[in-house]
Amino acid sequence: MQGKILEYREAFQTGLIRSVDGDRYHFNGDDCKSLIKPRTGAEVDFETSGDKAIEIYVLTKDITQEVKNVTSLAVQATSSTYKAIIGVIKKTIPWLIGVIVVWSIGYYYTQVVVPETRRENEQREAQIAKELRDRVNTQLDGMLKEAMTICEAKDYENAILKFEEIIKLDCTGYSSCTPHGAQKMASCYIQMNKPLKALSLLNNPDVHNDELSELNIPVQNRASLYVTTAIAYSRLKEKEIAYFYAMRACKYGDCSLVEK
Repeated sequence: MQGKILEYREAFQTGLIRSVDGDRYHFNGDDCKSLIKPRTGAEVDFETSGDKAIEIYVLTKDITQEVKNVTSLAVQATSSTYKAIIGVIKKTIPWLIGVIVVWSIGYYYTQVVVPETRRENEQREAQIAKELRDRVNTQLDGMLKEAMTICEAKDYENAILKFEEIIKLDCTGYSSCTPHGAQKMASCYIQMNKPLKALSLLNNPDVHNDELSELNIPVQNRASLYVTTAIAYSRLKEKEIAYFYAMRACKYGDCSLVEK
């Protein structure tokens, strides 16, 4: 069976293939048997096992060049068609009417047909990307739960290694991971009685300029982030700063520390 790779994430070795029949199959990078690595947009030959693609071979055809060739042929065909139409118009009706007709056709194509096709392609690509993001998020959630379980069992060394693996997969830096890997890792550091390590992972607003600096933190993440930060400062005996973050958490729905 042949098809096309719609999306491939090398970091996770997972991707999605659409067959020539329109069916979609998930695959792992290990199932690619050709010397050419899988890539988004590549044409492939493969076998199936249920909803998975196996025995995948990336075809040597350069898909980018193929698209360019098809586009070139389409432009040539369109150009020839326009020339033929103009020739007929010149022979049958005044030249001005012929110009108007050609212009109208071109305007309709560029303003209606092309945007509609582009919009459909963007919607289809967005749906594919969402499916892959959901799969990745599910995988990361499972890894986070496993890391927290290890931390709660006080196997701190292995827990930190697991958190670092999650951050490496999902983020370019610790601050961009909050409140996923980095925030959970900070909670583990607090259990290890290392509040300074925890604070180094958290992306918090400045105490003296909180309204401006907290704009970079998604609203749904602020409460849990501020609770973790308040606990870390409390362990450092910084009661005023801890109270500040406890109040910030309460503002976004978690008043557990203020009530204590």
